[in-house]
Amino acid sequence: MKKLFIILGSIIFLLAIGITGLKYWVQNNFESRLNSNPDRKYDLNYENFTISILAGNIELDNLKITPLNTDSLPSVITGTVEKAELDGISFLSFITAKAIKIQKLSFLTPDFTVIHSDFPKKSTTTTKPFQSLFKDIISRGEIKNFSLLGGKAELLYQKDTLQKIGSFEGLEIIATGLVTDSVQVGRAIPFKLENITISLKNFSYLTTDGQTLSLGAFDFDLEKGQMDLEALSMKLNSTWEEYAKTQPVQKGIMSFDIGHLALRGLSSESQFYDSLMVISQSLEIDSLDLHVSKDKNRPLPPQVAKKDFSNMLEELSFPVAIDSLLIKNSKITYSEIESGKTKAGTITLSEVNGLIQNVSSIDAVEKEKPLLIAISAIFDGSGKLNLNVTENYFERKWVADLTLEAMDMKQLNQTVNHLAGISIVTGDLQKLHMKMEATATASDNHFLMQYKDLKMELINPDDHKKGFMSSVANLAIHKQHLPGDKNYQELTYSTTRDIYKGPINLIWLSAKDGLMATIPSKVVQKLLPHSKESKAEKQEEKKDKKEIKAEKKAERKAKNN
Repeated sequence: MKKLFIILGSIIFLLAIGITGLKYWVQNNFESRLNSNPDRKYDLNYENFTISILAGNIELDNLKITPLNTDSLPSVITGTVEKAELDGISFLSFITAKAIKIQKLSFLTPDFTVIHSDFPKKSTTTTKPFQSLFKDIISRGEIKNFSLLGGKAELLYQKDTLQKIGSFEGLEIIATGLVTDSVQVGRAIPFKLENITISLKNFSYLTTDGQTLSLGAFDFDLEKGQMDLEALSMKLNSTWEEYAKTQPVQKGIMSFDIGHLALRGLSSESQFYDSLMVISQSLEIDSLDLHVSKDKNRPLPPQVAKKDFSNMLEELSFPVAIDSLLIKNSKITYSEIESGKTKAGTITLSEVNGLIQNVSSIDAVEKEKPLLIAISAIFDGSGKLNLNVTENYFERKWVADLTLEAMDMKQLNQTVNHLAGISIVTGDLQKLHMKMEATATASDNHFLMQYKDLKMELINPDDHKKGFMSSVANLAIHKQHLPGDKNYQELTYSTTRDIYKGPINLIWLSAKDGLMATIPSKVVQKLLPHSKESKAEKQEEKKDKKEIKAEKKAERKAKNN
């Protein structure tokens, strides 16, 4: 028995010596092994090293991440990690194969600083340094699972001085089933994996054109195929009128708030990091507040032909394919300052709800089904508006059905006061209905409008009433237009499209033609500016035809000679 105790004691003593020696050897060699790859982009150094051979884990305190060869990088990331935990380590592989095999690597409370030497033009550009960092760190061994908890970052731009352009906090990443020898660049952790979840809070980012992009919360789950964004906004750092004056040319100025954006049925082919591509079964936008504004006093940009609803998707900077896009509880405001004026007219759509189906800019998807748009809203705080559009992707043709009902026409004053110099005193719109069949050049329209008790005043740019001219104007309009009235009519007409403006402009021009043919009396219609313009256009067209005819005649004469 004594001999047995001696043997057991010797084994335990040798094990203790072996474990102590192994701990000492690992501790002395771990940092150099961690930084042994000559192609690495970062050095990892730590202040305190704790190891448990029996438990198979290592803890590194105050891990410092230091970039190498910073002069060649457009973005540099540095950071500290309060604690890094390495669990399930194979110390045998570490000794014999000089490889680090880990079941799980965890970063607790990391704090990153990203410095861009070139101002990033897209917010997705800010993710590239993190992709590079995670790839560099995780590829140093065979790591099955990775987690990062409580992370935060500050985004800086290096010019003459350091300028803060963004930040975020609450970063959490959990990646499972990693295959570190299989790179996939479209992911935050750029390796083949079973699942990844990502969340962060309070993201803010200053864009190159002076706007601030903010995000309250972000959650992504690859396995469930879903992404949620809370409190997403893009805001100007001044009023839109002041911002417009700083722009070299006339442009639509956009700002927005979105309460909640949810993507469901996300395809694994979607990308959100190195580049952006969204392929999803559904996108739901709840509580959108969109403002679009334009100052027409600014110079026009180079004229480019605008396309239709489906072709507008091609102007997006990233591919998209979404089966259904649902808009709920939203508001859209459009403001415009007419050339030569200083005050804006505004159109407001509140209580906007809509469904857009078969949204795609990807050829393989877009030709299968037509684009369908169905939107309802309250127009300028009163009228009930419904718009339905159908467009085939492979044709430049679309049809639209627009109705506007039960509207107090005084509510139009926010639109017409500054855009048209008109103030509506009374007016009850019972129904406006317009059907359109549109092509690349024009639309064939059917229009009817039913209203009563219309009275208006003309105003000057200072909002002062023109008494005498207002009286004349009221004599020149139909005060009501209802079935059974002598002047009542349903209109069929065509509207020529301005090729340099989009489909919404064609809807507006078509409605405007219907309004101008319904409200003014016949005598006044002939005196209206658009009638004179129409005559001038016809005369110009006749002149062009004569010139073309003369040119052809001259060509034939030259050939005969």
